[in-house]
Amino acid sequence: MQASPMESGRTSCLLTAIETCIPERSRVVRRAVIHYYQKTEITMTKKLNPNKLLLSKWTATRPKNKEKHFIVTELIRDDDEQVTDIILEAVYTKNAYQLSWQTLLDDLWQQGWK
Repeated sequence: MQASPMESGRTSCLLTAIETCIPERSRVVRRAVIHYYQKTEITMTKKLNPNKLLLSKWTATRPKNKEKHFIVTELIRDDDEQVTDIILEAVYTKNAYQLSWQTLLDDLWQQGWK
């Protein structure tokens, strides 16, 4: 996912501020802070097109019952053809779960298999 020019400008300003505030001898702390802010910015700008979710792959950040990797196997639409829910199938156990597609925007899910 690429950042827009406005977001990349904000990120570069933030990185410059971090580099000037945290001394060179604390390289580990500096790296951790930069990683946190980059991850936070990406998470806050996560957008999904519900019509393109079919067969997309997802990773649970807190797996349960050895279910970590999932595939969207079905889109459930209302009368107006708007996607309302998805069927998410666990790769390992083949269990299927019906969820609202907006659930994938939570921090509990990462796009792709990690």
